[in-house]
Amino acid sequence: FVDGDTIVQEINMGNWIDVQEEFIDKYKGKGNVDLYNEQKEAYRESLQLQRRELENQQNIIRYELQKRNEEMEKAHDIWQYEIRNNNEALEDNRRLLMEKYEIENNSPAVWQFRSHRLSLSDQMVKDGLVKPGAEIDVQLTPSRLKINGEKMSDEIHAKYLKLYEDQQGVELTGKSKVEFTTKSKQGL
Repeated sequence: FVDGDTIVQEINMGNWIDVQEEFIDKYKGKGNVDLYNEQKEAYRESLQLQRRELENQQNIIRYELQKRNEEMEKAHDIWQYEIRNNNEALEDNRRLLMEKYEIENNSPAVWQFRSHRLSLSDQMVKDGLVKPGAEIDVQLTPSRLKINGEKMSDEIHAKYLKLYEDQQGVELTGKSKVEFTTKSKQGL
């Protein structure tokens, strides 16, 4: 007599058919075929049940992943919306502050700045527009650049307007004006 449980445990799904045929041929006339067929059917039902359970688990995982992706997309959209609104609010506040300053002082807003990059005065020394160590008065508007009261060429104006706007991230428009007095470095 052959123990059906032992045979079922030894059978690999990949070679099920070969083992089944071999077993039937080997034990056909010995009265064990009925027992084998019952155990084989029970094993198949067990495999089908396991397969259904795995498919159910896969479906649950797919559903949860899809939900998480949708939640992440929704959160990302909300985040982008909030950033856009915050940037617009900051720009509105900046514009309102400039307008308030201009109304209260009856003059355009003047911005002071500090930059980690080469300052305008240092660049002026480098370009030979001022002497090292000299005190300089600078006026920069969207239409002109004056250094110590002397109007600079359009080419020099364009260079320093771009340098200022790039450093500060602020575009000079309309009546905007930057004025400062500083002492250039002794040497670069």
